[in-house]
Amino acid sequence: MKKRKIFILIFFIIAGLGVGIFQYVKTFRAEIVAAYQASKPAAGHSWTEMQCTSDLCIDTTNHRVGIGTDSPSKPLEVTGDALFSGDVCNGSGKCLDSIYETNVTQGTNPTCPAGQTIIMKADGAGKWYTSAALTTWYQVVCGTLMSSDGTALLVNSNHTTKQCTDAGGTVIDDGSGNNMCRFNVGTCPSLWSQYGNWSTTAQTSCMGGWHPSCTSPTGCNTPSHSWANEGPGTCGYSGSDYVACGYSYVCCALTCTASNTQIGCY
Repeated sequence: MKKRKIFILIFFIIAGLGVGIFQYVKTFRAEIVAAYQASKPAAGHSWTEMQCTSDLCIDTTNHRVGIGTDSPSKPLEVTGDALFSGDVCNGSGKCLDSIYETNVTQGTNPTCPAGQTIIMKADGAGKWYTSAALTTWYQVVCGTLMSSDGTALLVNSNHTTKQCTDAGGTVIDDGSGNNMCRFNVGTCPSLWSQYGNWSTTAQTSCMGGWHPSCTSPTGCNTPSHSWANEGPGTCGYSGSDYVACGYSYVCCALTCTASNTQIGCY
């Protein structure tokens, strides 16, 4: 009888252990499944790549890294400002620090040669910035700003040299390193603006209108000019012009303006 009780006790102990182990394995399996579901790659991604976020993206398919973007278009794309405590060099050993440099002892706020634009500035500690926030700088990187279509920007950065030639214009330098687009028409195309007064004008003749209340109209010929940053020439004459004369049929002083044959735009 005693042996039977011992056997029953051992049976219940073993059964209890079995149930406990089963419950533990069941719970552990559920935790593993939940962890897998939470960490598995999103659709279209694999375990071999880091899933992209708006903070950091490592695109192993296209071999690109994005900081501040989840869709880098270049081997390294940074959205936002970048601060470098050291120099930045390319594969051939060309570094920003040696592209164009003005010694501190030669003064502050150095500028670029004619025809070039300041791309980056360095402060007194030698740190480079692309922002124009620096009010005092000691070194500059100079170059030509390029656009998304791979060609240089025109003055004021509204259009590119490619957009100029595609629109039928010719890229022209204003003599101080600023490029504009010259069109062989009188006005700039839609979405373009005239740069300064750059133009070529032709002589224009004007004659005042006759009216019984204005029997002695006069006329004049404007001067003309070749390509220059100069407004159109004018001359004065008199005659009857209902609108220009204040909506009245009388003689009044009128202005004749030369016609543009070429115009500089940006």
